[in-house]
Order: sequence, then structure tokens, then C-alpha cells
Amino acid sequence: MRVTRSLVVLGLLAGGLWVPPGLRAEEEQTPTLVVVQAGIEVDAGGRVVGVELDPTARLPDVLRERTEQAVQTWQFKPIVENGEPVGGKTWADVRICLAPSTEGHLNVAISKGMNGPGSVSGQWRPTLPINLMRTATAGVEYEFLIRYRVQPDGRAELLDASLLDPELDRRYAPGWQRDLRREIARIRFNPEVIGDRPVSTVMELPMMMVRRPAGVTSAQARNAIRETQAAAPVCQAAAGKGKNEAVAVDSRFELLPQG
Repeated sequence: MRVTRSLVVLGLLAGGLWVPPGLRAEEEQTPTLVVVQAGIEVDAGGRVVGVELDPTARLPDVLRERTEQAVQTWQFKPIVENGEPVGGKTWADVRICLAPSTEGHLNVAISKGMNGPGSVSGQWRPTLPINLMRTATAGVEYEFLIRYRVQPDGRAELLDASLLDPELDRRYAPGWQRDLRREIARIRFNPEVIGDRPVSTVMELPMMMVRRPAGVTSAQARNAIRETQAAAPVCQAAAGKGKNEAVAVDSRFELLPQG
């Protein structure tokens, strides 16, 4: 099985949108990263023939239209079943970065995040070990890896949950795994579809937790988030990868390189 964490940038759309008048001055100088889920129908040749952006996403009409147009240019590697190419459906996180320009417009870059099963009621972010969260050392990065399988009926099952630090894993993972199994049993997904058949997909979700140091204000924390967004690959119009996003380990929908 191969893990793919590629972001494919589909181009910078310069001078496309006006900066909203209500945007605060300190935010006008910082790129804003928005992630929207899209259902994507692919034909037997790997071409995108249908795009459905999350209807609850609060996007201006012009931005929604441009995003749909960008996704329609994606080309997937054709899927072969029993010697014949078939179409299907996958879901993808579409990353939209809005970067203010000196002329008072917003430059827009659009890229693909992970693809795999779609979430039914909002993106799932699993609960981290409660005991560790209470005793975590401020400023220290704690890394986790969660593996789960989405079944053809949309139910999910936990395969593994671990901390990358072996000592912490021994202390916290057993109780955490028990809690996660109960938690994920309540989650529902839209499974990927091959031809007209829903299929199972294994997902990996690497996560990182950092406890805010004492003395750091909420405003400082927000500024740190904005700086992180500005460093995101889509906001630099370049390819890259990141944590805190689920990755489909065995999805058969593989995006071909653009250009």
C-alpha cells in the first residue's frame, strides 16, 4: 500500500476578488486558508465529470464557481476492474487560499488535499488522550497516528491508535484506543464508489498536539495560526504536505500530475 500526501496546485487566479470590507486590518495582510469538501465523480477515463462542493460551506458565488471549475480540470489515473476501465466517486478536501494584494484584491490559489471517503456531518477530529492533555508540558509537540477503515456501508472501525513516543504510547494508548473505538463507531462516512459499488478505504490520520505556553494570549495564538496558514503549500502556490489531515492509504483514486 502506498501513502500519498501530494498537493497539486492548479494555478494562481490573480485579481479575482475584492477584499471584504469587514476584514480586520491585521488580517488583510495575512493569507486565509479555507478547506471545503467536494464530492467528485470520475468517468472511466479518469476525467472529472461531476463536482459537488459542500452546500453548507459559506463561499461567495464567484469563489464557489471558480473552485468547481478548478476541480473539473483534475485528471485521475483510470481505474481498471476485471480488465475494463470504470468510473466512480471519491471525496476530496479542496484547499482555497485567499491572499490580499496591494491593489485591494484577493489572489486565489486552489489545490487538492487528501481524497477518500467523505464525512457526512463535518470533518472528524478524534479526541486525544484526556490524561495526557491534562499533564502535557507547554510548548512540547506530541505526535499521534490513527488508522481506521471506512466500510462500504459508511461505518468506520478503528485499526490502530498510537503515540509516536514509545513511553507515552505504553502509558496512554490502551485507554485511548478503547475510547476511540466507541467514538468512531458513531461516525458515518460516504464511502468511495468504484463503478456502482461502494468500497472500503483505509485511512491514516497523523496528528500533533501542542499545549499553549503560559502567558501566551489568545491574540498571539491566533497570529501563530495565521502564520501557519501563510506557510501552507497552497498559500505559497507550491506542492507540500502537512499534519492533522487524514490520508487515504489504499484509495484507488490517484490524481495524475498536472501540466
